[in-house]
Parts: sequence; C-alpha cells; structure tokens
Amino acid sequence: MNKLIISPSPHQHAQISTKMIMLLVIIALLPSAAASVVFFGPRALALILICCASSVLFEAVCRKLMKREQTAGDLSAVLTGLLLAMNLPVTLPYWIAIIGSFVAIVIVKQLFGGLGQNFANPAITARIVLMMSFTSQMTTWAVPKYYSATNTFSLFNTKDIVTGATPLVSGTASVKDLLIGNTGGCLGETSAIALLIGGLFLIFTRVISPSTPAAFIGSFALLTFISGGDVVYQTLAGGLFLGAFFMATDYVTTPVTVPGKIIFGTGCGIITFVIRNYGGYPEGVSFSILLMNILTPYIDMATRTKPVGGIFPEGIFKKIWRKGKPTIIVTSICTLISVLLLVTFNATYVDTTGVITDSLKTGLNELYGDGQYEMLKNPDGTVLTYDGITSVIKNERGQVAFEVITDGYAKGGIHVLIGVSDNGVDGISFIELGETPGLGSKVKEKPEFAQQFIGVNSDNYSFTAITGATYSSKGMKKAVDTAVSAYQNHKGEIINE
Repeated sequence: MNKLIISPSPHQHAQISTKMIMLLVIIALLPSAAASVVFFGPRALALILICCASSVLFEAVCRKLMKREQTAGDLSAVLTGLLLAMNLPVTLPYWIAIIGSFVAIVIVKQLFGGLGQNFANPAITARIVLMMSFTSQMTTWAVPKYYSATNTFSLFNTKDIVTGATPLVSGTASVKDLLIGNTGGCLGETSAIALLIGGLFLIFTRVISPSTPAAFIGSFALLTFISGGDVVYQTLAGGLFLGAFFMATDYVTTPVTVPGKIIFGTGCGIITFVIRNYGGYPEGVSFSILLMNILTPYIDMATRTKPVGGIFPEGIFKKIWRKGKPTIIVTSICTLISVLLLVTFNATYVDTTGVITDSLKTGLNELYGDGQYEMLKNPDGTVLTYDGITSVIKNERGQVAFEVITDGYAKGGIHVLIGVSDNGVDGISFIELGETPGLGSKVKEKPEFAQQFIGVNSDNYSFTAITGATYSSKGMKKAVDTAVSAYQNHKGEIINE
C-alpha cells in the first residue's frame, strides 16, 4: 500500500552539501592565497595556516563546551579562517591573528547559535575589531617580494620587513601591478586577476549569484566615474574584488532574493565610495558590508516573493514598520539631527579664504617670529595657489611660508605651514593634525621627526619614518616635497609679489 507523506517544502533537494559549498569557496580562494605567498613569502602561508587552524580549534572547543553537534568538520571554520587571513597584512603578529579567529568564531558565530545564525560576516567583523584594537599592526604593509631584496625568510622576525603604502594611499601603482598583485596590502586583496578567477569560478559553479558582485562593483565604478575618479585604478585597488565576490555573497548574512541582492550590493558600493572619498579611512569595503549585513533582514522583508496562491496577511511596508519600528525611529531622529546640524553649519559658516586666521598667525610666529604677514593674491584678487599649496604667505622680511593640506592616514589629516628659503626648509609648524592619537600624532609629538626635514631643498633625500605611522610619515614627506617644489618652481613670482 502506497503512503502519502506530507512534509514542508522544499520538496526537491540538491546533491550539494554545506561542506561541498565551503570546499568550493576555499578552492576559489586558492589562486589569491597562492599569489599572497608568491608576493609576501612563506610568512603569508604561515599566517593563513594559523588562522585556519585556530578557527577550527575554537569551533571544536566551543561546540564541545556548548554541548552541541560538532561542526568543526564542515569546513566553515576553515573558510572563516582563510577569509580572515586574506584580510590581514603579512606583518601582523600571529597572536593578534589568533585573537581575530576567536572573535570571528566564538563571538560572532557561535554565541549567536553557530552556522546560519550569525547576523554579520564573522571574518569581516573580526577584521574591523582588529583594526580598531591594533591599528598600528593592522596598517603596516610589506612591499611585494621584500624577502628577496633583504633575504628575510624568517617566520617570526618582522623587524627587517620593508614596508610601504598601499595603492589606495600612494596612488602610484600601475594597472599591471594591480592586476597581478605586485602591490602592498592585505594578503588577499592585491592580485585582482586571482580574485577575478576565483569569483568567476564561484559564479560558473552556481555557488554564488552574480547579482551582488555586479551591483557592488558596478555602483562603485559608476560613482567613481561620475566624481571624476580613475575608475580602473579604484576598482582594481584595495579589497573591492575580495569583498564583492567572497564576503558580500555570504549565504547567511546577505539577502535571499535577486532584488535584495542587488539592493545589498548597491548599498555596499555606495558606502565604500563614500568612505574612500570622504571618510577617515582609505578603504571602506569591510565597513560597507558590515553595515549592509545589519540591514539584511529589512531588505529581505521588503523584497520577499509572494508564494503561489498565497497572500500577505498584511502590507509589506506595514510589516516592516511593525518589526523595524525602533530602528526606523532612531534612524529618522539621527537623520533629522544631521540635517539640523548641516543647516546650522551653513548658517554660521564664515569663509576664511584669503584670511590669515589666528591659527595661521600662531604658526607663522613659530616659524619666523612676529611680523607683518601677507597672504599673496592673484591679480584678480583670488588667493595665490599652486599644485598642492593652499596659500602662500610672506612677511616684510621676504620670508615665505607655504600652507599645505595633505593626506596622512586620514584624508586631509595633515595641515601644516612650511617655511622655505634658498637654504631649503626653514621650519615646520602644525596648524591642525587629524591623525590617529598615539600613532600618526607622533609626527608632531616627536620634534626630532620634523627636525630631519630642516635644510631639505629637493625631493632626493632619505628620512626615517615613525614606526606604526607609515601613512602619516609619508604624508609629511609629501607636504615638504610639495612646498620645496613650489618654492623652486615659482621663486621669482613669489619674491617679486
């Protein structure tokens, strides 16, 4: 006798399992992992293995202590460890990487119920926690193939590793270097080709949908084009490909429907663009994905499909309001406050263009002492500026100071006055410094750092950067080089003004 078995959907099951999906994603990441070992040496491989091993260990111990089904063998912990390693610099101490694994597995994943229950991407969240907690170590980037130039093959000694800026900060990498990965950065964000190969593999094997990566990369590229930026450079540099193909496509923390995936990806692209161009960090991929992870439940509610023959018991927007009322109210209040602050700022803003403010006056007195200072103007009355120079100020003795605002770790974080004469740099006075306290702020707090620029009269010189403040140190050098170049190229115009 045949039996009629009644069960809830789904009624058709694919042969693919969770373990198989994790394995395919790991395989897709192998080209990027291999590229990291090629460019950053055996220490990159050691960092990857430590992240994966510690993640599996934390998963096994956590499931044991919680007396839950053991899931250490489903490869999800291995994938989390691998993704975390791809988001770390090769110079990072191993113990910090292990802390990252703990945050990802124990706090973000297991404390919320394990695989399928976490509200945010574990690897992304762990990276942000490490960035906030160990800023110096997380922003020290090795130059590619440092080991071949210095014979530094040690797995533990990082003092001899040559460091440099990432492409997003330097802006000088070639497209070829960005494609193959011959640039500084995290292990998994340097080689665009390796990431693209892995991403296409996941799309062709139907592990991920192309909707999210296409919306993420496309929206970011469109905004970059509209703003007049270098679309190719900005798209290839940083962690955009890594985030779009491997982090923003996480099954658990991203929307289910295609419209939801497009909204999610577009939101990530917009936030990444805003942070890169207007925020205090050069990269915004991690923050954008985490913020959109938080919105995923609401995106799912707004884009859910109607079952065949079914009806919604209440309007979708009414349901979103009922479930998301606290969030919506808080967001509305924050938006209203932001608008009021913007209106107040515009109403009270005083344009100081062409005016020697008190802070400038104080800086000038530090450089050359009391005197009568004048900000040089063009014949039409506008402020005289040069490439990278905000203003030029001269006193009655003919001494010249250049006002320079340049990027350090923060965009526009370094605001200085640099006195220049025929003898080179006379002195440096800080007007405003928006760099990280205790790290980038040392360019001002340590007088010996600024002192090494005194007398510089060209851009061909060596200087000692402050440990843990590579971006700020390079920003200061750029400011000095800009002022010296402006003096040498426009000396006649300035002196005769």
